[in-house]
Amino acid sequence: MKLITKDILSQETRGKFIVPNPKFYLAQKQGRSTRWLKETTDLSYKGYYPHGALYLKKPYKDLSVAKEDTTITLKESQKPIFDNIKRKKGCLVYARTGYGKSVVITALTEV
Repeated sequence: MKLITKDILSQETRGKFIVPNPKFYLAQKQGRSTRWLKETTDLSYKGYYPHGALYLKKPYKDLSVAKEDTTITLKESQKPIFDNIKRKKGCLVYARTGYGKSVVITALTEV
C-alpha cells in the first residue's frame, strides 16, 4: 500500500485533518491553564496521512482497487464478505473475535 504524504494532498485536504484539540477545551472548561496546550491538533502521524485521505481528493485516480481474486486462502464463511466489499469505498464488518476480519482485509489490500 502506498504511503500518503503531505506532498500528495492539497492544502485544503490537509486542513481537514486539523481538528479542535479536546484536551484544550476540557482544560478550559475545568478552569485549568491552557498555556501549554494547542487549540487544534493534527491527525496526521509524522507527516503521513491515512489512505482514506485520498477519497477527499478529486479525481480518485490514485485509489487502489481490490483485486477480483486473491492468493490468500479464505474460509467459506469469509468468501461472501470478500466478494461483497471488494468494490466498495468503505464498509463496516461486524464479526466475533477469531472470525478472520484481518485476513479478509489483508486479501483486499493484497498487492
